[in-house]
Amino acid sequence: MSTTYASRQASRVATRMKQERERRNWSQQKLADMAGIDRKTVNRIERGHFSPSMETYFMLCQAYKVSPSHFITEK
Repeated sequence: MSTTYASRQASRVATRMKQERERRNWSQQKLADMAGIDRKTVNRIERGHFSPSMETYFMLCQAYKVSPSHFITEK
């Protein structure tokens, strides 16, 4: 598996997370507060400038009340 593949998948997950946040009409600050992380972290994840740790990813999934596979599996 190449790093290009991994980068594409990470970008898709970030895009899905942003779309879900926007669908719920949540600000980045609201999501950050609910997940217990910094708003800048949410911004950097959504822009593809940062890949979250597993812990941060699980915290975001918990804030969204979805399973960790929700943003990873194809829709």
